[in-house]
Amino acid sequence: MKVAYVIFTRDKAHQAVHVERQVRAAFAQTHPCEVVLSDQGSTDGTRQLLERLAAEYAGPHTVRVLDCPRTEARGMAGLNDHLDWLHGELDAEIFVASACDDDAHPERTARLVEAFERTGADMVGGAMYFQRPGEPGPYARSGFTREGWVSVEDCVVQKVGGSAAPAWRRSLWQRLAPIPRICGVDVWMPPLACALGGFYFLNEPLYTYWHHADAGNTGLEGALLAAKTDAERRVIDEHRFFQTAAAWQWVAKTLLRLGVGSPKDLSAVRDAAMAHYEAWCNTREAMTLAREAPQPLRI
Repeated sequence: MKVAYVIFTRDKAHQAVHVERQVRAAFAQTHPCEVVLSDQGSTDGTRQLLERLAAEYAGPHTVRVLDCPRTEARGMAGLNDHLDWLHGELDAEIFVASACDDDAHPERTARLVEAFERTGADMVGGAMYFQRPGEPGPYARSGFTREGWVSVEDCVVQKVGGSAAPAWRRSLWQRLAPIPRICGVDVWMPPLACALGGFYFLNEPLYTYWHHADAGNTGLEGALLAAKTDAERRVIDEHRFFQTAAAWQWVAKTLLRLGVGSPKDLSAVRDAAMAHYEAWCNTREAMTLAREAPQPLRI
Protein backbone atom coordinates (compact mmCIF):
# COMPACT_ATOMS: atom_id res chain seq x y z
CA MET A 1 0.00 0.00 0.00
CA LYS A 2 1.85 3.08 -1.25
CA VAL A 3 1.40 6.16 0.94
CA ALA A 4 2.03 9.82 0.11
CA TYR A 5 2.40 12.27 2.99
CA VAL A 6 1.53 15.49 1.17
CA ILE A 7 2.26 19.01 2.41
CA PHE A 8 0.96 21.82 0.20
CA THR A 9 2.22 25.40 0.36
CA ARG A 10 1.66 28.80 -1.15
CA ASP A 11 3.42 31.98 -0.04
CA LYS A 12 4.04 30.84 3.54
CA ALA A 13 7.56 32.18 4.11
CA HIS A 14 6.18 34.46 6.83
CA GLN A 15 5.14 31.25 8.63
CA ALA A 16 8.51 29.55 8.09
CA VAL A 17 8.69 28.28 11.68
CA HIS A 18 5.36 26.48 11.26
CA VAL A 19 6.24 25.15 7.81
CA GLU A 20 9.57 23.76 9.01
CA ARG A 21 7.89 22.08 11.99
CA GLN A 22 5.32 20.37 9.76
CA VAL A 23 7.93 19.22 7.23
CA ARG A 24 10.09 17.78 9.99
CA ALA A 25 7.00 16.02 11.37
CA ALA A 26 6.60 14.41 7.95
CA PHE A 27 10.23 13.30 7.97
CA ALA A 28 9.69 11.82 11.46
CA GLN A 29 6.84 9.53 10.40
CA THR A 30 7.51 5.95 11.49
CA HIS A 31 5.67 4.34 8.58
CA PRO A 32 7.35 4.21 5.14
CA CYS A 33 5.93 6.90 2.87
CA GLU A 34 6.79 9.29 0.09
CA VAL A 35 6.98 12.80 1.54
CA VAL A 36 5.69 15.23 -1.07
CA LEU A 37 6.37 18.95 -0.59
CA SER A 38 4.25 20.69 -3.20
CA ASP A 39 4.36 24.43 -3.81
CA GLN A 40 1.81 26.40 -5.83
CA GLY A 41 3.62 29.31 -7.39
CA SER A 42 5.06 30.94 -4.27
CA THR A 43 6.96 34.18 -4.86
CA ASP A 44 8.14 34.84 -1.30
CA GLY A 45 10.82 32.19 -0.76
CA THR A 46 8.55 29.32 0.36
CA ARG A 47 9.73 27.13 -2.53
CA GLN A 48 13.37 27.69 -1.54
CA LEU A 49 12.54 26.77 2.07
CA LEU A 50 11.12 23.44 0.91
CA GLU A 51 14.21 22.79 -1.22
CA ARG A 52 16.51 23.46 1.73
CA LEU A 53 14.59 21.18 4.08
CA ALA A 54 14.51 18.40 1.49
CA ALA A 55 18.25 18.74 0.86
CA GLU A 56 19.01 18.53 4.58
CA TYR A 57 17.00 15.35 5.07
CA ALA A 58 18.96 12.09 5.24
CA GLY A 59 16.32 9.67 6.50
CA PRO A 60 14.58 6.62 5.10
CA HIS A 61 11.66 8.28 3.30
CA THR A 62 11.59 9.28 -0.35
CA VAL A 63 11.19 13.06 -0.64
CA ARG A 64 9.97 15.03 -3.64
CA VAL A 65 9.57 18.77 -4.09
CA LEU A 66 6.94 19.59 -6.72
CA ASP A 67 5.72 22.75 -8.44
CA CYS A 68 1.98 22.91 -9.11
CA PRO A 69 1.49 24.80 -12.40
CA ARG A 70 -2.13 25.69 -11.66
CA THR A 71 -1.52 29.07 -10.08
CA GLU A 72 -4.29 31.27 -11.49
CA ALA A 73 -6.88 30.70 -8.74
CA ARG A 74 -6.20 31.62 -5.13
CA GLY A 75 -7.98 30.96 -1.85
CA MET A 76 -10.00 27.76 -1.52
CA ALA A 77 -10.46 27.45 -5.28
CA GLY A 78 -6.68 27.54 -5.69
CA LEU A 79 -6.17 24.89 -3.01
CA ASN A 80 -8.72 22.66 -4.74
CA ASP A 81 -6.85 23.04 -8.02
CA HIS A 82 -3.64 22.12 -6.21
CA LEU A 83 -5.13 18.95 -4.69
CA ASP A 84 -6.66 17.91 -8.01
CA TRP A 85 -3.31 18.35 -9.77
CA LEU A 86 -1.49 16.35 -7.08
CA HIS A 87 -3.78 13.36 -7.56
CA GLY A 88 -2.82 13.34 -11.22
CA GLU A 89 0.90 13.51 -10.44
CA LEU A 90 1.17 10.88 -7.68
CA ASP A 91 0.50 7.16 -7.82
CA ALA A 92 -0.04 6.57 -4.10
CA GLU A 93 -3.06 4.62 -2.94
CA ILE A 94 -3.33 6.56 0.33
CA PHE A 95 -3.07 10.36 0.60
CA VAL A 96 -2.16 11.73 4.02
CA ALA A 97 -2.84 15.43 3.53
CA SER A 98 -1.28 18.05 5.78
CA ALA A 99 -1.66 21.81 5.93
CA CYS A 100 1.82 23.33 5.91
CA ASP A 101 1.36 25.27 9.16
CA ASP A 102 0.04 22.45 11.39
CA ASP A 103 1.82 19.53 13.08
CA ALA A 104 1.52 15.76 13.29
CA HIS A 105 2.38 12.90 15.64
CA PRO A 106 5.20 10.62 14.39
CA GLU A 107 2.79 7.65 14.49
CA ARG A 108 0.12 9.45 12.46
CA THR A 109 0.74 7.66 9.17
CA ALA A 110 1.29 4.28 10.84
CA ARG A 111 -1.98 4.46 12.75
CA LEU A 112 -3.95 5.67 9.75
CA VAL A 113 -2.57 2.98 7.45
CA GLU A 114 -3.23 0.27 10.03
CA ALA A 115 -6.85 1.39 10.18
CA PHE A 116 -7.16 1.43 6.38
CA GLU A 117 -5.86 -2.13 6.22
CA ARG A 118 -7.98 -3.36 9.12
CA THR A 119 -11.30 -1.76 8.13
CA GLY A 120 -11.16 -1.29 4.36
CA ALA A 121 -12.36 2.31 4.88
CA ASP A 122 -12.18 4.96 2.17
CA MET A 123 -11.23 7.64 4.70
CA VAL A 124 -9.58 7.47 8.13
CA GLY A 125 -9.20 10.33 10.58
CA GLY A 126 -8.10 10.89 14.14
CA ALA A 127 -8.61 13.36 16.94
CA MET A 128 -6.85 16.72 16.96
CA TYR A 129 -5.15 18.95 19.47
CA PHE A 130 -5.53 22.71 19.19
CA GLN A 131 -2.59 24.91 20.08
CA ARG A 132 -1.66 28.60 20.01
CA PRO A 133 1.83 29.98 19.35
CA GLY A 134 3.72 30.87 22.49
CA GLU A 135 1.76 28.49 24.72
CA PRO A 136 3.46 25.42 26.26
CA GLY A 137 0.89 22.87 25.12
CA PRO A 138 -2.52 22.30 23.55
CA TYR A 139 -5.43 24.32 24.93
CA ALA A 140 -8.10 21.89 23.68
CA ARG A 141 -8.75 18.51 22.06
CA SER A 142 -11.41 17.80 19.46
CA GLY A 143 -14.60 16.72 21.20
CA PHE A 144 -15.56 13.57 19.29
CA THR A 145 -14.37 10.54 21.28
CA ARG A 146 -16.19 7.53 19.82
CA GLU A 147 -13.85 5.26 17.88
CA GLY A 148 -15.41 3.53 14.90
CA TRP A 149 -17.44 4.35 11.82
CA VAL A 150 -18.52 7.95 11.44
CA SER A 151 -21.97 9.04 10.27
CA VAL A 152 -22.94 12.04 8.15
CA GLU A 153 -24.60 13.52 11.23
CA ASP A 154 -21.33 13.13 13.16
CA CYS A 155 -19.56 15.19 10.51
CA VAL A 156 -22.23 17.90 10.61
CA VAL A 157 -22.84 18.17 14.34
CA GLN A 158 -19.48 17.06 15.81
CA LYS A 159 -17.34 18.52 13.01
CA VAL A 160 -15.51 15.22 12.54
CA GLY A 161 -13.02 15.41 9.68
CA GLY A 162 -12.16 19.07 10.09
CA SER A 163 -8.87 20.69 9.08
CA ALA A 164 -6.54 18.24 7.30
CA ALA A 165 -6.86 15.51 9.93
CA PRO A 166 -8.22 12.65 7.74
CA ALA A 167 -6.45 10.67 5.03
CA TRP A 168 -8.20 9.11 2.05
CA ARG A 169 -7.86 6.51 -0.68
CA ARG A 170 -7.19 7.54 -4.26
CA SER A 171 -10.32 5.61 -5.27
CA LEU A 172 -12.50 7.87 -3.09
CA TRP A 173 -11.01 10.99 -4.63
CA GLN A 174 -11.52 9.62 -8.14
CA ARG A 175 -15.17 8.95 -7.36
CA LEU A 176 -15.84 12.41 -5.94
CA ALA A 177 -13.40 14.84 -7.59
CA PRO A 178 -13.08 17.55 -8.61
CA ILE A 179 -14.05 19.52 -5.53
CA PRO A 180 -16.75 22.01 -6.56
CA ARG A 181 -15.65 25.63 -6.81
CA ILE A 182 -14.97 27.19 -3.40
CA CYS A 183 -15.83 24.14 -1.23
CA GLY A 184 -13.40 23.32 1.54
CA VAL A 185 -12.20 19.73 1.22
CA ASP A 186 -12.60 19.24 4.98
CA VAL A 187 -16.31 20.15 4.79
CA TRP A 188 -17.13 18.44 1.51
CA MET A 189 -15.26 15.14 1.55
CA PRO A 190 -15.83 13.58 5.03
CA PRO A 191 -19.66 13.47 4.96
CA LEU A 192 -19.61 12.07 1.43
CA ALA A 193 -17.16 9.37 2.54
CA CYS A 194 -19.58 8.56 5.38
CA ALA A 195 -22.55 8.30 3.03
CA LEU A 196 -20.57 5.99 0.78
CA GLY A 197 -19.95 3.77 3.82
CA GLY A 198 -16.34 4.41 4.60
CA PHE A 199 -15.12 6.98 7.18
CA TYR A 200 -13.43 5.39 10.21
CA PHE A 201 -12.38 7.48 13.24
CA LEU A 202 -9.46 6.76 15.57
CA ASN A 203 -9.89 8.24 19.03
CA GLU A 204 -6.24 9.27 19.15
CA PRO A 205 -4.83 12.82 18.83
CA LEU A 206 -2.60 12.34 15.79
CA TYR A 207 -2.70 15.90 14.45
CA THR A 208 -2.25 19.37 15.94
CA TYR A 209 -4.05 22.38 14.50
CA TRP A 210 -2.10 25.59 15.17
CA HIS A 211 -4.44 28.49 15.81
CA HIS A 212 -2.41 31.51 14.71
CA ALA A 213 -3.09 34.82 13.03
CA ASP A 214 -2.44 34.86 9.27
CA ALA A 215 -4.15 37.34 6.96
CA GLY A 216 -3.55 35.02 3.99
CA ASN A 217 -4.92 31.85 5.61
CA THR A 218 -6.98 29.85 3.10
CA GLY A 219 -9.41 28.53 5.69
CA LEU A 220 -10.06 32.12 6.91
CA GLU A 221 -9.81 31.34 10.64
CA GLY A 222 -6.25 32.66 10.68
CA ALA A 223 -7.41 35.70 8.73
CA LEU A 224 -10.10 36.33 11.34
CA LEU A 225 -7.49 36.21 14.10
CA ALA A 226 -5.33 38.66 12.15
CA ALA A 227 -8.15 41.19 11.71
CA LYS A 228 -7.61 44.34 13.74
CA THR A 229 -11.01 46.08 13.51
CA ASP A 230 -14.66 45.08 13.73
CA ALA A 231 -15.08 46.09 10.09
CA GLU A 232 -12.28 43.73 9.00
CA ARG A 233 -13.79 40.93 11.09
CA ARG A 234 -17.21 41.41 9.48
CA VAL A 235 -15.71 41.10 5.98
CA ILE A 236 -13.96 37.85 6.89
CA ASP A 237 -17.03 36.50 8.72
CA GLU A 238 -19.12 37.13 5.62
CA HIS A 239 -16.62 35.24 3.49
CA ARG A 240 -16.29 32.23 5.80
CA PHE A 241 -20.03 31.91 6.47
CA PHE A 242 -20.80 32.08 2.76
CA GLN A 243 -17.96 29.71 1.81
CA THR A 244 -19.03 27.10 4.37
CA ALA A 245 -22.71 27.42 3.46
CA ALA A 246 -21.85 26.88 -0.20
CA ALA A 247 -19.79 23.80 0.73
CA TRP A 248 -22.67 22.23 2.67
CA GLN A 249 -24.98 23.03 -0.23
CA TRP A 250 -22.65 21.18 -2.58
CA VAL A 251 -22.54 18.22 -0.17
CA ALA A 252 -26.35 18.04 -0.38
CA LYS A 253 -26.26 18.24 -4.19
CA THR A 254 -23.64 15.48 -4.36
CA LEU A 255 -25.58 13.20 -2.01
CA LEU A 256 -28.60 13.55 -4.31
CA ARG A 257 -26.54 13.08 -7.48
CA LEU A 258 -24.91 9.89 -6.18
CA GLY A 259 -28.13 8.62 -4.63
CA VAL A 260 -26.47 7.95 -1.27
CA GLY A 261 -27.26 8.91 2.31
CA SER A 262 -30.53 8.73 4.19
CA PRO A 263 -33.23 11.43 4.38
CA LYS A 264 -31.88 12.17 7.88
CA ASP A 265 -28.39 12.68 6.42
CA LEU A 266 -29.70 15.07 3.78
CA SER A 267 -31.71 16.98 6.38
CA ALA A 268 -28.64 17.39 8.63
CA VAL A 269 -26.55 18.72 5.74
CA ARG A 270 -29.26 21.15 4.62
CA ASP A 271 -29.68 22.37 8.20
CA ALA A 272 -25.93 23.09 8.33
CA ALA A 273 -26.13 25.01 5.06
CA MET A 274 -29.12 27.01 6.27
CA ALA A 275 -27.44 27.86 9.60
CA HIS A 276 -24.42 29.25 7.77
CA TYR A 277 -26.56 31.11 5.24
CA GLU A 278 -28.43 32.68 8.16
CA ALA A 279 -25.13 33.74 9.76
CA TRP A 280 -24.05 35.14 6.39
CA CYS A 281 -27.29 37.15 6.08
CA ASN A 282 -26.90 38.51 9.60
CA THR A 283 -23.35 39.60 8.82
CA ARG A 284 -24.40 41.26 5.56
CA GLU A 285 -27.13 43.10 7.46
CA ALA A 286 -24.59 44.36 10.01
CA MET A 287 -22.31 45.49 7.18
CA THR A 288 -25.18 47.29 5.46
CA LEU A 289 -26.15 49.13 8.63
CA ALA A 290 -22.50 50.11 9.11
CA ARG A 291 -22.39 51.26 5.44
CA GLU A 292 -19.59 48.79 4.69
CA ALA A 293 -19.25 47.45 1.16
CA PRO A 294 -18.83 43.68 0.68
CA GLN A 295 -15.57 42.46 -0.82
CA PRO A 296 -15.03 39.51 -3.17
CA LEU A 297 -13.52 36.26 -1.97
CA ARG A 298 -9.91 35.72 -2.99
CA ILE A 299 -9.90 33.61 -6.13
